[in-house]
Amino acid sequence: MTDTSWSSRIDAAEKAYAAAEVSALQPWLRANEEDAAITLLVDLSGSMGTKIVPLAGELRRICDAFSQAGIPAAMIGFTTVGWRGGQSRQKWSSAGSPSRPGRLCDLLHVTFKQFDQQFRDDDWQSMLHPGLLCENVDGEALQWAASLLKCRAETKKILVVLSDGAPVDDSTLIENGARFLERHIRSVIAELESDRALRLGAIGIGFAVDGYYANSSQLTEPDALSEKLATLLAILSD
Repeated sequence: MTDTSWSSRIDAAEKAYAAAEVSALQPWLRANEEDAAITLLVDLSGSMGTKIVPLAGELRRICDAFSQAGIPAAMIGFTTVGWRGGQSRQKWSSAGSPSRPGRLCDLLHVTFKQFDQQFRDDDWQSMLHPGLLCENVDGEALQWAASLLKCRAETKKILVVLSDGAPVDDSTLIENGARFLERHIRSVIAELESDRALRLGAIGIGFAVDGYYANSSQLTEPDALSEKLATLLAILSD
């Protein structure tokens, strides 16, 4: 990627940040400023492409609003180290390629912002690098995000997933069957939705996620993210 294209992505995200309107979140923020912690888990799959650019700016502004209200908020993401399985597939091949091997890719879980930290420029801008966007193994990402959130002391522990599609990793699916990752994410969601220790919801980025999550919304325009999030948070906080 050239310096010009990298700079243009940063500029576009900065414009989205400056234009972001978060007033829809204010009622929820005032009502939950002493009793909630939230994790935003972002799908960093290749299909996010240019969608991640305005979304990054909007998410940065939303995290600022949480910080200003004194609500601990973490933003994390999930992808893979690369394409075609990486070292996991190489090790499997070296072991004789046994059947039904399970996941065959190298996961990459990224922390952009920890609960009690401010969003630093280097951290949120790293979301914009197109080389970060590879495959998406949602189930294990959900388990990771939930484990981090459960360590918080707040009564309301809220996990919101932002995703633009079903879990996909070709290396894994070729050897385990087309529904392997689908079955796993559904079992993880069912477990978390029945877990009284946290509250789970999702926002689909141009994709309907209601087939996966009991509490969800769909975003078609990035500048409406705060409104969609405010509505979802109100539902999850009941």
